[in-house]
Amino acid sequence: MEQHAFLFSPGRWIGAGKITFSGSHELIRFYTSWIIEKGEEGQLLCTQQVEMQEIDEKVVNHLIVFDISANKFKISLQSESIG
Repeated sequence: MEQHAFLFSPGRWIGAGKITFSGSHELIRFYTSWIIEKGEEGQLLCTQQVEMQEIDEKVVNHLIVFDISANKFKISLQSESIG
């Protein structure tokens, strides 16, 4: 997975874009920040923060990437917004 620098390289990653939600055709700008750290036994610990235009609340997700091999990996997600 070395060719995929983003999720598999510890550090801070910043992104931005536009999204739409079902039920609305309005484009909403979003900004995201990822902090990726090495965990135990080859795991990667990820914290993602998402901010959306005109929405005061930030979404924070915590992910663990594990069982990483050349062809696959697994992700465990903990999100305050979905419980």
